[in-house]
Amino acid sequence: MKKEAAIALSLANLCFIREWSVILKRSNWFSINANLIPLHLAALVLNVLALAGAAYLGVALARTSRNGSAMAFARWAFLGMLIVVLNVAREMSGLNYSDFLFSHIGYWKFILDYDWPFVAARFALCAAVVWGLFQRRIRTVRIAVTGIVAFGALILPPFVTEPVLFSSLVLLIFLQWRDRVIRIAARTLLVLSPFVLVTFSQAAWGLASIRSILRNKPAVKAALAKEVSKVRVLWLIFDEMDQRLTYAARPPGLELPELDRLRAESLYAANAYSPANSTYVSLPSLLTGQLVSKSDLFPSEMLITWERTGRKVKLSEQTSIFSEAVKAGHNAAIASETENWQLIFEPQTTVKFKDNFTVEAPGREIVRIMANQTSGLWPAWSSSRQKVSLNLISDQSTVNSFKNNLHNAKICLQTPDLGFCFVYFILPHDPYIYDRATGEFVYDYIDTPQGYLDNLALVDRTLGELRSAMTQAGTWDATTVILSSDHHWRKSKDFDGKLYERWVPFVVKFAGQKEGSVYERRFQTLCTHDMVLALLGGEISDPRGLARWLDKRRVSP
Repeated sequence: MKKEAAIALSLANLCFIREWSVILKRSNWFSINANLIPLHLAALVLNVLALAGAAYLGVALARTSRNGSAMAFARWAFLGMLIVVLNVAREMSGLNYSDFLFSHIGYWKFILDYDWPFVAARFALCAAVVWGLFQRRIRTVRIAVTGIVAFGALILPPFVTEPVLFSSLVLLIFLQWRDRVIRIAARTLLVLSPFVLVTFSQAAWGLASIRSILRNKPAVKAALAKEVSKVRVLWLIFDEMDQRLTYAARPPGLELPELDRLRAESLYAANAYSPANSTYVSLPSLLTGQLVSKSDLFPSEMLITWERTGRKVKLSEQTSIFSEAVKAGHNAAIASETENWQLIFEPQTTVKFKDNFTVEAPGREIVRIMANQTSGLWPAWSSSRQKVSLNLISDQSTVNSFKNNLHNAKICLQTPDLGFCFVYFILPHDPYIYDRATGEFVYDYIDTPQGYLDNLALVDRTLGELRSAMTQAGTWDATTVILSSDHHWRKSKDFDGKLYERWVPFVVKFAGQKEGSVYERRFQTLCTHDMVLALLGGEISDPRGLARWLDKRRVSP
């Protein structure tokens, strides 16, 4: 029975190969709260063991019973698990183009956006299924029916999706050569069984690595300034906040009263553009004031490549807006929804916040993670289930991280002796965690354009809560607020067919400002770094002064 146990373990491990490929990739850890990674690794190991145990026990019971029906059921269950593995492999290869079911861009436009291999693959898939269904028919009838149905599957919207077609084809193969398939599959799984040791050992190494990172978090090195800063600056970044959909051409029915209120009493830059269209390139550029061309992610560090020199350096060792603000005599803080930004920059600040994410009930959280991982065994409707798996991982922590970051930001902004605070929220970037119709948080990842608009509404609500907290503490009217984003909404073309790259909101409300103004000239928001230092240093003190400063310093994108 040892051989059967090895086969069951190997098969169960391969069923979760997509989840392994996501969680074992260290660069993905930068996007996940560090405290949650051990839970995902543990849940994945438990899922593999549970599925393998169930498969092994089922086969053992069927053999012990010596019942023909029980043995037949065991064989079909084995074949069903093979279908799961093959379907996961198909999805990871990208053989799926049914995303159009979730958009309104039109079937023909959808087809034209894809390369011929996708169309050819679907045609071959349809032809193979129909050929198998009509295998007992006359050859000419078989060929005619196969061609007509397969061609029809191309010119009509594919209501029969790739997972169904693929599963049907595999099922037909099993029906034709069931016993041979089982023998070959069993031998193959036995050969691949050492792969279980590979994934389990990598999981153990990952647990040790992440615990080391959590134990050795860098401490705040800068001393707290004794004098209270005369100038207070808040720099708010909302990830992937699109200027067109937020202000310039807001969709009907989307109400953003707090953002409109801020715009009405601020300098509103109508044509601001981010340094890049990726967070991991744009944000380091913004915070250092120098253009970055590339970034390489690690669990608690980022290697960046300077665009001007091509030199690769550690981001944590570079001069940033935080170190420069502290050097100028101001207390500085960072409140980030993604913990890794704090691991990199918090040592350069004068304020230490509590961890963004804590697990209150680890056992319950592991059970929920196991359920989400198991749901990935069912056929997916997305062209990139691997991306969805990553979003499911981050979705588990996003609501918790958001709430903790909002709490930290409120503490930061209510502190009277803080001169500069940088606050970063993942919103309105996916995962989409809010339902604006009910005003409630949601925990199921749904990648739809409406989800982005819901998250925009949460941005508005967040701004309102921050403003209310600062007003109660008496710091709102004493603070200059900069609101912007790191890049545009990269999926806006799926929403309405339009895409304006790197066009982001840029709003600056000066301390005590009540009347708004508009700045129309184009500029790149890379200058925000120098702008903050100019504000802290008193070089800029009002909207007119900022407009003159931008005229001199702006760089057209």
